[in-house]
Amino acid sequence: MRSRRRSKKRVFPWRQLGVLLLVGALAVICGWMINTLLLQGYLWAPIPPGGDGPSIGNQPDPTVNEPQHQQEDPPADATVQLELRSVRFYLTQVGAVGTQAGANTIISTLQEQGTAAAYHYDGQLYRVFAGIFAEQEAAGALVTWLKSIGVDAFVKEISWPTSKGQIAGEKGAYFAVVKPAIAEMEEVFALLLTAQGLDREQIISLQTEVQEAQTTLAQAQPPSSLTTLHTQLEAAVDKLKGALDGARQFVELADDNGRLLSESRLIEFAELYQQFSTAISSLLT
Repeated sequence: MRSRRRSKKRVFPWRQLGVLLLVGALAVICGWMINTLLLQGYLWAPIPPGGDGPSIGNQPDPTVNEPQHQQEDPPADATVQLELRSVRFYLTQVGAVGTQAGANTIISTLQEQGTAAAYHYDGQLYRVFAGIFAEQEAAGALVTWLKSIGVDAFVKEISWPTSKGQIAGEKGAYFAVVKPAIAEMEEVFALLLTAQGLDREQIISLQTEVQEAQTTLAQAQPPSSLTTLHTQLEAAVDKLKGALDGARQFVELADDNGRLLSESRLIEFAELYQQFSTAISSLLT
């Protein structure tokens, strides 16, 4: 008996096609709405008079619109009241030589012994100091130790009284700007000189104060008659910053090189402190 094949009639997938058409129509409608409401609305936005049209691509990050304050020029002259604090500290001097190379040789020898050292140049001699202290007894103890290892040394006291008065004119305008920086340097120096065992947070706080002083000085515009003084102030704040960097290195890493750096920079700051304090005192009336 011969088998007969049944031919199955294929049905066209109208339902699937309808679904695809519906999805496509929805996509077209959504795209048109997005284009109309967002892109074209942005492109057709009115341009402010004198402004450039919006650019496509590489748009800058959005920024918060803040009120613009016009920076005022500093006054050409002013009268400012200044007060410099009284100061007393002690240096342990180990030598005075006529050349910078000779001073650096002494400093290297002292550092090999674990002692901080730096020099002050007075225009003729390089005076080498091995320590700076708030108390005479501490300076004397270092002298005793240095002599025990064959290094001659003695204690040198540095002090001056409080200075107060006014500075007027273009110089007064300059000091009206830098007065906070001078006060911050005096405060930080006093704390480093007298404080024992500063922790990391305290050192970071002092670093912030010195950074503020450094920024203030960088923005100040001294008159020509105060250029040398301004240079001394900038050099002084840089030394103070180095002292704090070394102290932080010592506290965070227990690195004795940080201690040597900190104390050495403080000795260097002391020389500049004397110079700008003397110069400022001579201007007070």
